Amino acid sequence: MHALMLAMTINAPTPSPTISPLPSPVVQWYAQRGADVSGLDPALVRAVIEAESGGDPRAVSKAGAIGMMQLAASTASDCGIHDLYDPAQNVDCGSRTLGYLVRRYGVQMGIAAYNFGSGDVESVGGHLSKMPQETQAYVKDVVEEYDALQHETLDAEAPQPQAPLPAVAFDALLRKAQSGHDALGQPELFIPILDERSSALESLADVTIWRLVEGLDVPSARRFDL
Repeated sequence: MHALMLAMTINAPTPSPTISPLPSPVVQWYAQRGADVSGLDPALVRAVIEAESGGDPRAVSKAGAIGMMQLAASTASDCGIHDLYDPAQNVDCGSRTLGYLVRRYGVQMGIAAYNFGSGDVESVGGHLSKMPQETQAYVKDVVEEYDALQHETLDAEAPQPQAPLPAVAFDALLRKAQSGHDALGQPELFIPILDERSSALESLADVTIWRLVEGLDVPSARRFDL
């Protein structure tokens, strides 16, 4: 929620504090995954990802589009996905949508429809010159990137799985987080310092911490030993 409000305020995407953007080989892995589910060229999926978010799964547009392929809530609902920030779900949905548009309108108009909307493309008779300058520039950028990527060999690397927070540790952390308050009376998040004795928490990843922060919707954080 805070990320969306901030993005609307500064009129720019809001990057993740931990994974913005993903490494290029990981972005390529998601692009290939998207190509597998949509039947598109991986280079085209990658070109759209680059144009939409630069490979940042936490990007939020001024209009509220979210994630790697900048999905609107209505598009995500049509795909049946629940976490727009999840790269796999986001790219799967975005790629399927793009694939449908490309098969319906062709590559150039399919790219335009992904940005402008299929109904809007039809309303101008499929003439790119009659579309907004933003859409014309978007199509140009994607097509140029697509052409460049077709002549490159990009490594793909699967994202590293994130270990879940152990249930006992999560419950303890949540209780402490909910009971603490800062000087202004606002709740604070207590982030544990992992040491050699806290073997149960050694697998805790930064992204898990941030998901907990977002889930609690708290403004600040401090550290202490569990």
